[in-house]
Amino acid sequence: MGFRQTAVVVLLVLTAAGASSADGAPSSAEILTAAGVSRGLVVHVGCGDGKLTVAMGSAEGLLVHGLDTDAKKVRAARKLIASAGLYGKVSADVFDGENLPYIDNCVNLVVCQRLGSLSMKEIMRTLAPGGVAYVKTDRRWTRTLKPRPDELDDWTHYLHGPDNNAVSNDTIVAPPKRIQWLASPRWARSHEGAPSIQGAVSAAGRLFYVHDEGPIGMVDKRFPSKWSLVARDAFNGLQLWKRDIGSWSDPNVYWLQCKSTPNRRVVAASDRVYAAMGGGKAVTVFDAATGATLTTYKGTESVGELVLHKGVLLTAKPTARVIRRKGKPTPAKPTSRGGVSAVDVASGKTLWSLSGRISPLSLSARGDEAYFIDDKDVVCVGLKTGAERWRAASDTGSLVVHEKAILVLHGKGITAHLPKDGSVMWRDKRSIRGFVGPAELFVIDGLVWPAGLGVGLDLLTGKVKRKIQAGVSPGHHHRCHQRKATVNYILNSKRGVEFFDITGKNAPVLHDWVRGTCRMGLIPGNGLLYMPPHACFCYPGVMLKGFSALTPTGRTKTPDAKVSRLEKGPAFGSKLQDQASVAKSDWPTYRHDPARSGRASCPGPASLKPAWSVKLPGAGRLTPPVIAGGIVYVASVDTHQIMALKASDGSVVWKFTAGGRIDSPPTITGGLCVFGSRDGYVYCLRAGDGALAWRFLAAPTDRRFGAFGQVESVWPVHGSLLVRDGVVYAAAGRSSFVDGGITLYALDLATGQVRRKKQLYDKPMSVDNGGGSGSMDMLQGARTDIMVSGPKSIYMSRVQFDAKLTVSSSDSINRQGRRKTGLHLSATSGFLDDTYFNRSFWTYARVWPGYALATSASKSGQILVFDDETTYSVKVFQQRGPGNHFRSGFFTPGSGYMICADDNANESVQTASVKGAERERPDQMRSKPAKWTRRLPVRVRAMVLAGDTLLTAGPPDEIPADDPLAALQGRKGAILTSVSTKDGKTQGEYKLDHPPVFDGMAAAGKALFVVLKNRQIVCFK
Repeated sequence: MGFRQTAVVVLLVLTAAGASSADGAPSSAEILTAAGVSRGLVVHVGCGDGKLTVAMGSAEGLLVHGLDTDAKKVRAARKLIASAGLYGKVSADVFDGENLPYIDNCVNLVVCQRLGSLSMKEIMRTLAPGGVAYVKTDRRWTRTLKPRPDELDDWTHYLHGPDNNAVSNDTIVAPPKRIQWLASPRWARSHEGAPSIQGAVSAAGRLFYVHDEGPIGMVDKRFPSKWSLVARDAFNGLQLWKRDIGSWSDPNVYWLQCKSTPNRRVVAASDRVYAAMGGGKAVTVFDAATGATLTTYKGTESVGELVLHKGVLLTAKPTARVIRRKGKPTPAKPTSRGGVSAVDVASGKTLWSLSGRISPLSLSARGDEAYFIDDKDVVCVGLKTGAERWRAASDTGSLVVHEKAILVLHGKGITAHLPKDGSVMWRDKRSIRGFVGPAELFVIDGLVWPAGLGVGLDLLTGKVKRKIQAGVSPGHHHRCHQRKATVNYILNSKRGVEFFDITGKNAPVLHDWVRGTCRMGLIPGNGLLYMPPHACFCYPGVMLKGFSALTPTGRTKTPDAKVSRLEKGPAFGSKLQDQASVAKSDWPTYRHDPARSGRASCPGPASLKPAWSVKLPGAGRLTPPVIAGGIVYVASVDTHQIMALKASDGSVVWKFTAGGRIDSPPTITGGLCVFGSRDGYVYCLRAGDGALAWRFLAAPTDRRFGAFGQVESVWPVHGSLLVRDGVVYAAAGRSSFVDGGITLYALDLATGQVRRKKQLYDKPMSVDNGGGSGSMDMLQGARTDIMVSGPKSIYMSRVQFDAKLTVSSSDSINRQGRRKTGLHLSATSGFLDDTYFNRSFWTYARVWPGYALATSASKSGQILVFDDETTYSVKVFQQRGPGNHFRSGFFTPGSGYMICADDNANESVQTASVKGAERERPDQMRSKPAKWTRRLPVRVRAMVLAGDTLLTAGPPDEIPADDPLAALQGRKGAILTSVSTKDGKTQGEYKLDHPPVFDGMAAAGKALFVVLKNRQIVCFK
């Protein structure tokens, strides 16, 4: 993001003392102490041999990225980092000495002993507000702080501040064009339960929220929640700390019955976070920088809302209610009175306490006064005394307070009261209720904007002063959270997020490809738009997944056309006759072949007995394996390595370290090992020894940011690449809607030269270019995924193109986005999504399913394999949920996971009776019965088809009463099962000590290779 001005303030000049190195450089501890940075992203410019880089990376809470202009030094640094067991948390790469490879405002600390051609202006560009440059110049180390610009604003309460006016004063926030950072999780827990992200607030460059880390996609009361309070850096998304907090709220409440008020139980200040804990516990105060518990406030047990203002913490205890339901929900009946109290945050003493029937979302404060609604009266009391100053009859509802008017939002509209004595100023009877939520309005520059109406009312008179366009998306409903606003825009959320310019001069800008979470929604602040993960299934081919922060401003430099994007290595052009060729019985690419069938070209092992096993050093995840020429290749995702092992005994042949994560296995062809990396490059190695043949910068330029806990390119490349007829097909990017879109490449396998290039970029959506339609699927857009080859076409998620990169256009068959394609494998959430989210699925079909559910569909499930005649699927979610839970697949743990065999001609259909309906139930149904079905007492996480045998592996489908999550979290090991493809009968089993990685099996040379979550590889022969 860009700011109007970036000031440089030199706060402290230090001369190194007590240095621990021969050249007089201070130690890592001295640097971190002097810089005043203990958490976040550290960039070490001039990392050299990596000793200081490793020392800084050893500190808890720091992600360290070393840079050097000398490739030999970087290789030495990488070796040292790996030997210390830190690679991933610490990494190193080459840069040009002049341009730092990072986006704007994302680095917390830059350490540089020699500037060389690097300017302080460039360093300050990359620093986040509050970030520090610790640079040696003229024999002195200087600490320079990047101040926080005045254009930014915090978001300290659920509704922005203590006045309940959900309007950010941030003038940078605008329609998003780029991603600032990404973080886990990819999904909220379930569409059928309470939101798993609640109470998100931000202050002093940090973002705080409460997260339920229980199993994703599982609606079952036997699985407990795991609530944590999480702190992230607001500008790069790195997790600063996490605290387990026990109970918070009931996760088993259906989303239509969920309330917004749990989001009111967290507020933030620059140095503290206040949380009203669950389970009847008192308000706990946490240190904002470290997460340490500072204190608890007695007398605040079981409070439901918090407001922080002028050193006073106001708390509201909800009125106890009994809700009687028979059929449809009935209004809650009050049974006891709640109340409001005030605590002095410095001393922890209760200043005052009042009882009453307090309306949710009415507690607020302004100036020296506190406000709330008691039953149907608006009450104003002294902030520090609780003495009643006035009481005015009104109605039950919520409050927004302003210096010129106290606004009551209720079922009959709006009532404005005079702040002096509570007398009525004006009334407006228009309905302003949100979707299954409270009424909403915003006060911006003297105008009252009733949410969703598109009219600005005079704050003093209630008369209409301005009109803007209000609605853009027909059908469906507004998202189930409150709208938010800034001083420039109203942020509507009919589909994703729509920006309405309050001046009315500019047309609405729509973003159906990104969405906030239920009940809490999105947060505008720090110049960014924060979008917590959701549990929605709309627009599955394009919706951005995960916790994202988006920015409106450009930050990339135009690539220099004179700079070669292709780098040649020592193995470039070498003769490969001595390299072992790919045999017919090998498994040379992800899921065996370009069609990603998961079908081996040989029978499976004669028995389920291990021939050898080896545990690979390092930390983090491994990918599924590929096998060719007697070598097993696997990527160590988080340590950025490709590792080659002998298929005969598992001994390591070679290792190669890339510049970023490698998220999936390489492709082996023609004596070469080809893969993409999250650093934005495509790599080609000699398969026999790992020597670099060439690497190609597929990203538009080298720009990186924080993504899922590490540094990644803005335009990453998936590890598993499609190779056809001597051409490597790769895609760099994430979404066609951000950061200039996605770039498709067709590269020559032998040389890395560009044969063809295609840009997939979709302009910001508007009513004129297809945005805001009534369709449940996008009319435009693309998202990257591992590519799949069909007989003629290549597929990447919902995008279909040919060998010349010519994209095919296909219209939707129905309003849910179902599209005709060729027969191919697709994954609605991407092939690498291992969450088993209960609304996503794989399918082998002649259509892109669009917004559709597959509980009863043929050739669909959470993972599947196929041959020329039959598709075998793991159908986890085989039924619709009970009662109101009809919109998602449902599974009863302990009932067994279904293996299903379908004829490949058995296409799923949607009945004509609902075709074209906006609110149609999007069921995909079988046209014919399955060949056979079988339930296994195993949560199948990997599956291979080998001859007439179906090999599956996964943890047992058990729920121990004393440890319900034991099997899901791998503490019960796993079971490898051999099943007959003829009838599904079990032929053999073997107990594994650990579960496999998702999709983590491959068969080659009559052997089965299984990659386990503990970094172990087991070979069965």
